[in-house]
Amino acid sequence: MSKLLSAILCLLLIFSTSSVMANELTELLTGAATEEISDKVISKDNTPQDDKKISGRIREIFIELDNLKSVNVAVSKGVVTLSGEIDSVDMGKRAVQYARKVEGVVEVENQLTMTRNIERRVTTALERLEKIGVHLLNSLPLFLLAALLLVVFWVCARWVAARQSFYQKFTPNAFIATLVSQLVRIVIIVTGIILALTLLDATSLIGTVLGAAGIVGLAIGFAIRDTVENYIASILLSLRNPFEPNDWVKIEGYEGSVIRLTSRATVLMTADGNHVRIPNSTVFKGIITNYTRNPMRRLGFVVNIEAKQDLLETQTAIAAVVAEIDGILPDPPAKTVLRELSGDKVTVDVHGWVDQEHHSFARVRSEAIRRVQHLLNGEKAIDSVVAQDLGVEHDLDKQLAQDRQEDTVENLLSKDTAKEI
Repeated sequence: MSKLLSAILCLLLIFSTSSVMANELTELLTGAATEEISDKVISKDNTPQDDKKISGRIREIFIELDNLKSVNVAVSKGVVTLSGEIDSVDMGKRAVQYARKVEGVVEVENQLTMTRNIERRVTTALERLEKIGVHLLNSLPLFLLAALLLVVFWVCARWVAARQSFYQKFTPNAFIATLVSQLVRIVIIVTGIILALTLLDATSLIGTVLGAAGIVGLAIGFAIRDTVENYIASILLSLRNPFEPNDWVKIEGYEGSVIRLTSRATVLMTADGNHVRIPNSTVFKGIITNYTRNPMRRLGFVVNIEAKQDLLETQTAIAAVVAEIDGILPDPPAKTVLRELSGDKVTVDVHGWVDQEHHSFARVRSEAIRRVQHLLNGEKAIDSVVAQDLGVEHDLDKQLAQDRQEDTVENLLSKDTAKEI
């Protein structure tokens, strides 16, 4: 931040003296003035006496100016020719401008040349440099005031942006609150820059700077198109909020628990403990299946029973066994459905609803399959406490918690998100 602030202060110093420095450097390095076509109406009549009057009037003007006393003036048919040596390009421009303003002048031919006298050139250069130094010295109080104004706005912008609790009153989404705070910060800083440039009378450069910034921004946008696309997708995902931390989701074929949403990617942890980073643009445009958003989740599995058995009795027994499992909700009740008959076997679909807020879905499903298998084999099922024995998923939760504790990367899903983006 301090480097950026120093760069802006240097730009302010350059802007405050740019108009003078540009003219002076042009005078030192070039030797030709820009020609302009006069828009005055040309008179039909012209006499030698008119040319003498024009020549005399121009000489009278040049005599009063020390730097133009040596300029030669010739007039023919209203066309003025200026010749001789001058010390700077600015002198030549002024001579042409004065000559054009005299009544009766049709056009001015500028044949003035920069003097090749080393002593005169060095003297002129030193005089110009002295003027620049004097201008800088005179502008120093204004520059210091502009710098102080910019620093005040910069500090105020940081203070306002740090009030995260204020922005979270307008939006519960931590990422959007942070984004709004950064936009407010940028607006305050830009306002300070504009006021500083206005104080330095350099407002004409604002349009040029903004235009250049727009072109540079466009070029950078093309260069980092994917990064910008992912960043915008992260904003839209934060607004739509399709998942929360710890939600078990399936995104474009990848399934796992949501660890974090950054400005570039969504990070999942699979059941194997692997990290999967999916670009936010892919997440936003892809199909998202959130298994956790609904606290109830239906489990299902298939069993094959003998066709000669009492199907209704067997269905009722299987549903009763599943309903007794800790974690299976009584409403909707567990049920079985006959799917198809194949030879001497009947395929049965077994369904039940799991309270996945307090129980492990995978563990409850595993327990349901085990008990139904014992039932069909005529064995007595061994009771198990599903809610407390989460098996692999319990270990995965531990790993997720450890991962988040050690994580220092931005998480746009966290309520405590306060990092800059």
